[in-house]
Amino acid sequence: MRIYRTVATIWVTLISAGLLSAQPASAQDTLVGTWQVVSRSYVRGDSAWTEDPVQEGLYIFTESHYAMQEIRESGPRPLFRADTPDSERLAAFEVFHAHGGSYELVDDRLIVHISIAKGPNTMAGITSEYALQWDGEEVLVIRNAPAEQEVRTTRIRRIG
Repeated sequence: MRIYRTVATIWVTLISAGLLSAQPASAQDTLVGTWQVVSRSYVRGDSAWTEDPVQEGLYIFTESHYAMQEIRESGPRPLFRADTPDSERLAAFEVFHAHGGSYELVDDRLIVHISIAKGPNTMAGITSEYALQWDGEEVLVIRNAPAEQEVRTTRIRRIG
């Protein structure tokens, strides 16, 4: 009986000191960190496909802010040479997507408030919403964009 009281006392002390949590971590606590894109698939109109191989991407979350940088729908991009034409340089940047700002989590939705982005139109006070589906150590980030008739599903894995 004495051992149970001792264990209970230690448990209450650790919870009171904040060293243990009586509640599970929130999704926001779990989302904080650095994530790498491991797969990306699309449904656009009547077409569906998966990038193979997946192109690079990083998602970084703090407690209140985020940054997303990724290359989408592209094969390997060749390095520029001194004589690389402007059209090839533009094509290399067309597939690069990046934005950052603050975010909030509401249930299983990630709502981002974009304050900086590669494209100036994206910086015009845009808010985007993503559905999140936790899958073990990975998260599916699903963007449904009815205006573009596109659903993009990106699987990310924590790397830091």
